[in-house]
Amino acid sequence: MDDYEFSLASRRAETRALVRSWTHTPAVLVDRHLNVLVSNPLAKALSESFFEDTNLAQFTFLHPGVVRDAGCWEDTAAQVAALLRDSLDQHEADRAFLAIVGELSTRSWDFSDAWAQCQPARPTGMVTFLGTSVGDVSLAYHLTRVPENFDDTLILFGTVDDDSKGLLDRLAAVLGSRGSVGS
Repeated sequence: MDDYEFSLASRRAETRALVRSWTHTPAVLVDRHLNVLVSNPLAKALSESFFEDTNLAQFTFLHPGVVRDAGCWEDTAAQVAALLRDSLDQHEADRAFLAIVGELSTRSWDFSDAWAQCQPARPTGMVTFLGTSVGDVSLAYHLTRVPENFDDTLILFGTVDDDSKGLLDRLAAVLGSRGSVGS
């Protein structure tokens, strides 16, 4: 392992520990290909897309459990495609990028349409998680590049009103009563 790889691994380990320490803030760390590197139990309780080793783009466009006719899906899909495009614009195309974009382009018309729109990714926005154990939860999100490691992005979720705060608090309480989800 060279110095860069060692440094990257060290920074990722620190960020993983930070994400896991947050018990009331859903948090997810993804790499430049949108692969989930780590997420905390509260994020996993919001969506199975946040389990480690899941690719957010492949999940969004190919997973059979995703409800595509929900009003919030189209905006979410556009944002995920934009995140992948922005990441590709910032990094050289490698085999992993080519494989993800190639698979999605051939297997998902929705991805091809979102990809062709060339919208820039938004650093903040709203998303609704459907069918959680406490109902549908609408949250704000904020994307942050990890300092000194611009390959990784931290996604933090927060409440937008008293209803979302109450639902997120209930979800955290449910997790606390039964232990961690998918650890």
